[in-house]
Amino acid sequence: MTPALLALPLALLATASTSPAPAAAPTLPLQPAHAALRAALQGADEGAVDRAFAEAVGAGAGFVVRRLERSDRAAACADVQRLVDGGGALRELALPRHLRCLTDAADAPAGRVVADVVAGALAGPLGRDPAVLAAATALIERSATMPAVDVARALDALRTAPLPVSEAARRAAVAKGLRLLAARAPPAVALAAKARLLDELPEQPRGDLDDDGAVTAARRVARATVLERLQKNDDVVALVGDLVGKDCEAALLVAKAKRKLRRYAEARQALAHATHERCGETRKKARYLELRVASIQKGASVEGLARAFLTEWGRDPLADDVLVWLAETRGARGDDAARDEALARVVAGFPDGDMVDDARFRLALSTALRGEHERALGLLDDAERALAARARPRPVDLDRARYWKARLALAPDPRSLDVVVDPDAARAGREAVAAFARQRGASYYGHLARRLLRASGGDAVVDDAGQPRAVLAADATVAVPAGLARDRRFALALTALDVGFDDEAAALLVDVASDAAFSGDRDAVLAVAAAFVTAGQPDRAHQTLR
Repeated sequence: MTPALLALPLALLATASTSPAPAAAPTLPLQPAHAALRAALQGADEGAVDRAFAEAVGAGAGFVVRRLERSDRAAACADVQRLVDGGGALRELALPRHLRCLTDAADAPAGRVVADVVAGALAGPLGRDPAVLAAATALIERSATMPAVDVARALDALRTAPLPVSEAARRAAVAKGLRLLAARAPPAVALAAKARLLDELPEQPRGDLDDDGAVTAARRVARATVLERLQKNDDVVALVGDLVGKDCEAALLVAKAKRKLRRYAEARQALAHATHERCGETRKKARYLELRVASIQKGASVEGLARAFLTEWGRDPLADDVLVWLAETRGARGDDAARDEALARVVAGFPDGDMVDDARFRLALSTALRGEHERALGLLDDAERALAARARPRPVDLDRARYWKARLALAPDPRSLDVVVDPDAARAGREAVAAFARQRGASYYGHLARRLLRASGGDAVVDDAGQPRAVLAADATVAVPAGLARDRRFALALTALDVGFDDEAAALLVDVASDAAFSGDRDAVLAVAAAFVTAGQPDRAHQTLR
């Protein structure tokens, strides 16, 4: 494969980091290429397109298809057919456009051909793209006489397709395909597709599918669980509201929905049915939510509810949340000593919990407000060390600890920007704040550091000549780390960019960027952002960097 040719503008890379990328292990070079073709194809000037192609040497297949799509749709589809027939990576990239060509064709192709094309498109790396899903289902809809067995084969991937609650377009596209399977596939496949549509996609239109009369309570609760995750709170209440007095999980779901709707009294009424001994694990969740509702309202019952929860589930992973809510309530009523005692219990008792970073920071700030400057700095030191020791700390938590450590060195009172009196200490504090601003200049706390420098009479221009803003010029290259280079989706995206299938490349990059593991790898983030820029989607690049 010829290396894809990508450019990342200076300003964009500068927002990502202000420290040079370390030399990586096996990498894939990224360099600018096909700039004239891309610029012409993105514009509206047909003459510019013709001139760019006249000057190009060996333009990629994707560029040619995109050019023909502007002037000769039939010729473009003939080229797409050749790419599909040729197999390999170009077939995978061309299949989505082939779906659209078959849908637009005057004569409907044979059902088996359509089934093969749809099955191949949905099984490939681009099969998760909502646009591909929509084109596939549209083609099956058009093939009204396709045999049931071919419908099932074509859309088989939808029976196990992932359904993230955050991806509404994908959920809608899968739902449409499942409706087709339920209506036109053989009975066993149709029944499974119908069950998935109704139970896992309850927010989607069901068309004219019959819901088999009265649905069992268990299935209604399963559907309500999905709706609650989708924040469809009124729908949750409508679906299982009548089960509150009969089913513990239904009562908890209704209470969650009412809490999100800020109908707290009604939430507490529902919780009364989920806190019985018979409710098992649901009882703990209900007690937790009961305490959350009370803490939101800063109610007098928080102290007693918290004590009861901690007595019964004191080592549970939810207990550190309870202690933080208890601290908030105590702080709201002005009992700072009791608040800090609860926060200290989180730090001491839950060092690996998800609330420890917030608790340690609140404790450090409270200590600083009492004038215990050195102890506050020690707590922030502890926070920074604990965060830095983790494989994948949240950057904002690490930034917060480092910023406040530098800030307290310059301005010891958190309520004021008054600089420390001692000139040497003031100079050291400014240097610490400026160093942080150089290192994390584009972050939220980096901006606070710049503002602090201005307010304290320091120099807000903190860029060093040797930092990446000078090194990463407009023709910079970005190395791809070995793990990302081995990712099949990213490798196919590079091929797509190399031949000019920019939309397909962007869809693959979106899929790569959605992986949780991706965000922890700085070099991978930069490489994917660079690829988005070349694909003509700088907004996606900026989103990726953020």
